[in-house]
Amino acid sequence: MVRGTAERIPLESGSQTLVMLENVIEHVDSVPTSLAESYRVLKPGGVLFVRTTNRVRFSLMGINWEFGAPFFNWFPRSVQESYVFAQIHYRPGLAYYSPRPAVHWFSFADLCDAGRNAGFARFYSPYDLLYLARRESTPAWRFHLRHWCRRRPWLRATAISQMNGDIFMWKRPDLSL
Repeated sequence: MVRGTAERIPLESGSQTLVMLENVIEHVDSVPTSLAESYRVLKPGGVLFVRTTNRVRFSLMGINWEFGAPFFNWFPRSVQESYVFAQIHYRPGLAYYSPRPAVHWFSFADLCDAGRNAGFARFYSPYDLLYLARRESTPAWRFHLRHWCRRRPWLRATAISQMNGDIFMWKRPDLSL
């Protein structure tokens, strides 16, 4: 175990096959720096797994797991920042007494954009990986439904929007070797 931050990972460049940022990226100071650091320490062909809050996920009760304000993830950015200010200065219970409240909220597309800017090449949601499950272990109707939805952009986007904010980012292999 080594101690570091997502913005400054104390590992050699190209030394890791997998980097996991579980419930981290929404709390960091700099998302671009954190993703660039993850990219740096990954070997070519390595994978970054990010689990974060989903900005567009809908909950009937408004639960967002980060702030005690229902539907917080749907608030305009300026209102969210005002809640963060109130949490830091006056009401620490708003973010369940977290010393570093969630200040970054993402959709799947936001994470793809941030990953592309850091150099990642391909992006997969857990929904995409369900398709890779062995067909024998899945009822035929469910397998065909997944296959059908996966190939229709609007249906895939709808399914992904209601899942957790999980994404697998793939670092392109070094083809010069």
